[in-house]
Amino acid sequence: MLVDLLGRVGRPREKAWGLAGSPEELAEAFRGDAREGVGHVQVVLDPNTLAGIEAFAPVLALLDDH
Repeated sequence: MLVDLLGRVGRPREKAWGLAGSPEELAEAFRGDAREGVGHVQVVLDPNTLAGIEAFAPVLALLDDH
């Protein structure tokens, strides 16, 4: 799953190829995948930097709460 974060630097993509949104929206998208039976995702962040990882942390915190 490609996840576009604020400050992304990669080339433009069609929406169907990735996710973008607030931490709450991203967490809900992953929950939706789980409801559909997805048991594993590989996340590729854009930007792929320490700042990108830090920006994704709230998503993981929201998912950890459930």
